Amino acid sequence: MFTTHELNRINSHNHPLLTSAHQGWSLVSLHLNCPYFLVSYQATNLQGVSKRTDLVWTLSDLMELCDYIKQDTHGKIFQIAMLKDGGLKAELGWQLSNLREIWTANDPGQQHCFVTYFTEDGTTYLDKAIDVGKEPLEPWAQVFKADPV
Repeated sequence: MFTTHELNRINSHNHPLLTSAHQGWSLVSLHLNCPYFLVSYQATNLQGVSKRTDLVWTLSDLMELCDYIKQDTHGKIFQIAMLKDGGLKAELGWQLSNLREIWTANDPGQQHCFVTYFTEDGTTYLDKAIDVGKEPLEPWAQVFKADPV
């Protein structure tokens, strides 16, 4: 979701690319409903072993990438960082937090997976969708643990 303010509106006569039928803003804020992940790792490709960093959007995509890296004989995850917005404190901008652990629990009644993220600095982030359900959650399972430094 994007948010802005009327004071940020650009008039069409002030901007060469805007016509009277279009509106523009000089500043907008992007609010994420879920975090993105930056994954730094090494893996084998056509050129041999390479190091790279990928931006991943969903937890299922992150887990697929981690499984792919673990199956590679030269695969190694260096770091997973969570990229999220400042939330209600928009002046904080984007925040990048290195993850230490990821835990999940399934809700059998709603077919939903709840997630808890633990960062290296000790902060815990709960999935925004956590709510009280009719049935108890299945046991929590650890799906990622960072290698000790």
